[in-house]
Amino acid sequence: WHCHGAIMVINMRGLAFLVVFLPSIAWCLKGHHQQQETHISIVVDDDATSVGAAPPAPYHLQTNWLDQPIGIDFINPRFTWLLTHTARVQQQKAYTIQVSNDTSFSSSSSWVYTSASSVPAVTYAGPALTSDTSYYWRVKWTDATGASSDWSETASFDTGLLNPASDWSAGQWIGAPSQQANNNIFRKTFQVTTLPARARVYVSGIGYNEVYINGVRVGDAYLDPGWTTYNRRVLYSTYDVTTLLHTGTNCIGVMVGHGWYATTEAREPNGPRSLILQLQARTASTSPSATLVASDTTWSSAQGPIIYDHIYNGETYDARLEIPDWTNPNYTQNSAWSPAAKVAAPGGVLAAQNIPPVRKQLEIKPIAITNPQSGVYVLDFGQNFAGFCLLSVKGPAGSNVTLRHAEVLQHSGNGMIYTDNLRSAKATDVYILKGDTNGESYHPRFTYHGFRYVEFTSSSSSIVPTLSSLTGWHIHSDVPQTGTISFASSSPLLNMIQHNVIWGQRSNLMSVPTDCDQRDERKGWMGDAFLSAEEALHNFDMPAFYAHFLSLMEDDQEGGWGVPDTVPWTFGSNPGDPAWGAAYPGILYWVWKYRGDVDLLKTHYSKVKVYIDGMTKSAQSSGLHNMYYNYGDWVPPPPAPMCNSHLTASWAYLASLQQFVEIARAIGNTQDYVFYSNLSKSWFDEFNWAFFDGPQSVYDTGLQSAQVLPMSIGIVPPTELVYVADNLLNDIYNHSVHLTTGISGTKYLFLILTELGRNDVALQLAENVDYPSFGYMAVNNIEPATTFWELWDTPFEGPGMNSRNHIMFGSISDWFYKALAGIMSNDAYGAGGYTNVNIEPPNVVSGLLAVNATFLTQNGNITSNWERSGGSATCGQAADNHVLTLDCGSVGSSGVISDISFASYGTPGGYCTQYHATQACALNITGIVRQACVGKTSCSFNTSVATFGQDPCQGTFKRAYVQAVCSQASRPQFSLQTSIPVGSVGNVHFPRLDVSNWAISESGNIIWQNGKFIPNAAVGVTSGVQTAQAITFQIGSGAYSFSGQGTPGQLACAYADEKASAVISCPSGQTITCISFASFGVPSGSCGSYAQSATCHVGYSKAFVERLCLGQNSCSVLATTDNFGEDPCYGTVKHLAIQAVCAM
Repeated sequence: WHCHGAIMVINMRGLAFLVVFLPSIAWCLKGHHQQQETHISIVVDDDATSVGAAPPAPYHLQTNWLDQPIGIDFINPRFTWLLTHTARVQQQKAYTIQVSNDTSFSSSSSWVYTSASSVPAVTYAGPALTSDTSYYWRVKWTDATGASSDWSETASFDTGLLNPASDWSAGQWIGAPSQQANNNIFRKTFQVTTLPARARVYVSGIGYNEVYINGVRVGDAYLDPGWTTYNRRVLYSTYDVTTLLHTGTNCIGVMVGHGWYATTEAREPNGPRSLILQLQARTASTSPSATLVASDTTWSSAQGPIIYDHIYNGETYDARLEIPDWTNPNYTQNSAWSPAAKVAAPGGVLAAQNIPPVRKQLEIKPIAITNPQSGVYVLDFGQNFAGFCLLSVKGPAGSNVTLRHAEVLQHSGNGMIYTDNLRSAKATDVYILKGDTNGESYHPRFTYHGFRYVEFTSSSSSIVPTLSSLTGWHIHSDVPQTGTISFASSSPLLNMIQHNVIWGQRSNLMSVPTDCDQRDERKGWMGDAFLSAEEALHNFDMPAFYAHFLSLMEDDQEGGWGVPDTVPWTFGSNPGDPAWGAAYPGILYWVWKYRGDVDLLKTHYSKVKVYIDGMTKSAQSSGLHNMYYNYGDWVPPPPAPMCNSHLTASWAYLASLQQFVEIARAIGNTQDYVFYSNLSKSWFDEFNWAFFDGPQSVYDTGLQSAQVLPMSIGIVPPTELVYVADNLLNDIYNHSVHLTTGISGTKYLFLILTELGRNDVALQLAENVDYPSFGYMAVNNIEPATTFWELWDTPFEGPGMNSRNHIMFGSISDWFYKALAGIMSNDAYGAGGYTNVNIEPPNVVSGLLAVNATFLTQNGNITSNWERSGGSATCGQAADNHVLTLDCGSVGSSGVISDISFASYGTPGGYCTQYHATQACALNITGIVRQACVGKTSCSFNTSVATFGQDPCQGTFKRAYVQAVCSQASRPQFSLQTSIPVGSVGNVHFPRLDVSNWAISESGNIIWQNGKFIPNAAVGVTSGVQTAQAITFQIGSGAYSFSGQGTPGQLACAYADEKASAVISCPSGQTITCISFASFGVPSGSCGSYAQSATCHVGYSKAFVERLCLGQNSCSVLATTDNFGEDPCYGTVKHLAIQAVCAM
């Protein structure tokens, strides 16, 4: 103090106060001893560089995307973590990580590393890891202000046996002796003199195995280990068994099933059931690892109670053959036991199972039981799923219960199950009772089924099932669901479709991504895996699973360049169809794009390059016009033809090539980036020469897939793009807004429509409930689906190829997240991880009123929760010449009608929140109803031609369906809550929705008013600009709450004869924000209720007018066939009708 002064910084609620204490100069000069100060307080924004409060410690620590893994064999594991912060606009400026083989982190071999990287991940680069060792790690970080967190909680990982040739020297591959080939249980006793501080079992029992120590089952995995190409890779599992051992005599037992290894299926090895095992222990955590017991010919084997097991056909279990206590050390063996035999190794390298195992995820109770025939009972679980049943039963010894599994019932209505579509798969489990008077229970161990229904029969009439007799166990690879999307009550149909995606995907994650879960197939079809990968990455924690699957693809390259149709390769060709082989570069690319794993790119780069080079040579040899294929754009909906398969194959090759170019950029391989970028561009002209019909401005014959696939890789000549887009829309309209695409085209159709600004068309495709559509699968009255079908017309197809649980069309869920929730990556080219994010809810006025979504990215969860008009739906419908009334009081609200989300007159259908217009016989009367009703508590009008005009189907019985939004405010409202993780930034696109004079606030602070952005009003919101479709704000990390109110836009119409101009003019200060109707041909009706002719119209008229007019104050459109093309009714007198919305 005295004459020196002082400075103090105080941080309160995120704001830093700089307080400067200055002594009085006069006082100092006079030598006064009384302290005097001058106080100056300066408020500093929390984005400043002053050090703030310590941020929260990192969380969700993973090693190679696994939680606390045991027995991994990465020599340089990758560590990732997530960050959170109470302040906005935060990023990791630095981090420090410690890795050690002791929990105190004091070991001399510890690795301590500090980096200024903003990426919450690092690859281990410390001292060489040793086999069979526990390691621990923790991390802390420094935020944007320079404040450092505490250490995270300690995470751990165990290394497996890192040197297969030497580390497995104690164990031998053993199996049943030749004279007792049915022996499938193995046991060995061993001595423990000193209890170990750490003990691990390493085991590979193939096909599948279960391990027991001293009477206790080890672990909770099923169908373990995972499926591989066994002559290249054999997986082993690792278990912590420290607490299961005791001093003295111990016993270890292993039960082995056939699985995919010991089977007669095509291309499988058909080897004997066999196992290799080592139990390693350490007397202290740092003492050397020693082998307590290992598999060899001193082990004993016998026939267990499983007398038959098969992946497809099921399992037969004879409880009378159970050997009580056979895994306990005090059990005395009898003559049923014989020495195990040494058997040949399967040939592949022993590798750790670096993926989550298959585990039981859910228990499902049946919802109904029927008795369609004498002695036959059918239990309905209400949901199609993968797994098996837990049976609870009581009955006489020797009697049996037979369980047959099926996806559907016979269409005849007799109540019996339908199994023809399982083909040769029996899907039958048989349990033979031992006669326990206390009851018995059983579930299969080495098989699984895909089913909703179970037929229950018994050889004993005394055994009659009830709903409690069976419990379904849903099993799949234990990848947690990390993404959710819900449409609240505004779209039950979309909720059903998403539900079906989730259950379909779960059911087809069985150590590899399978095509189906029920019939005699269940293969790792690469096309299915490729097209569903983005969906899976949105919904589940997939990186570890996909990293393993990529290693299996590498195995199956078999020294050449090709990637087979199925992985493991058991079906199809190698090389496979280009759209199937595309899974190798494609899944690698998407894991990086979503989760930022550059290490994975580097791991597979050389092998993917080999694949791309092989594809290139093949294409150069044949030409794109004759590119080889196997399947093409698989299973379009009948009667639609399949897209040209040479086009599909060429598209797949070029899509893979483009992904590889960006991968080269991401890893910094400039030479390859330049070379393959030029190679990619060099194919453009040949592709268009081979497939583009210039005079017609369509690819091939004009099918939807043929337009969508070239557009998805940017190969369409820029001067032709608008015409190709128009023809795509024309084909969709000519199919009454229905798709004609197969699996490849379907994935990209919805995304391309979104890129074209036609979410309205895409949403209508998604919400259709008639054939062919996702809604038809879910709500048809023949067999409503609870998962995704393989075929669009499943109920009408034969059994040859007709799965009811196929995930290949599940790509629609990817579009849900991107387009309806509006979460899309804005990362720069060559960057991944969703570190730059677009939050862009659809600018569509429809019945979709709310979406809530979140999913996990490299930096953490991204959330988008939006609601339009902030109210609830009310509906009204009335027959012709009746009064239709909308009343907000009828839904318990004292508010007003704030918006009209659907209004159609003619022959609409559906139910409230799911109304849909019949394309040919419908008038869009949204404009009329909106102008008449918005702002009122209730609204009534007469449904008549006089009110709305004549719809195109004159003489039909008319109805009007209207859906309105009730709100407490008379002005249209929109709210959006979003969160951007630490280290990421975003652009929030607040949709204009045909609304003027938006006043937008963020957390109560006005940030947009009178058409202008208000700077510095909300922390983290740095700018705002307006376009024709949205008002866009730039934001940093953090949680944000945007809400806005506006004024309904004004209707503006124009009508012109052929060769005249239709002129749309908005009031001063307003622009055209929406083209709600445009038709060139023979439109009818009046402003607010224009309708296009059922046949005499050009379907893409609206797209053409949108390109010319959106964002303009006025717009003149010349009604000519040069602009619009010829409508199907040649020679008729043409007219152009346009209906637009003007807003400020």
